Amino acid sequence: MLNYAILFLFYIAIFHCFLFTISCPPPNPNLYYQPVIGILSHPGDGTSGRHSNATGASFIHASYVKFVEAAGARVVPLIYNEPEEKILKVSEKASN
Repeated sequence: MLNYAILFLFYIAIFHCFLFTISCPPPNPNLYYQPVIGILSHPGDGTSGRHSNATGASFIHASYVKFVEAAGARVVPLIYNEPEEKILKVSEKASN
């Protein structure tokens, strides 16, 4: 009986050594496994229901974002009144 206990502990020790010496390579941060989708914002504050450009504020409907995220993508907001260069720079990084 003592021999089986020693053999069992030996197998456990070997298993732990094997388990901790094998590791997966770290993920590459340059790879994105989810598509990145840009959503253009609307002028207005989003609370009054009016699309007004008077305040300079913008909003994106939450349903747009949730729909895209439910499909497995990440969302990048594209603010409508940003300079065109900035919008193009951000949209180049997006998948679509």
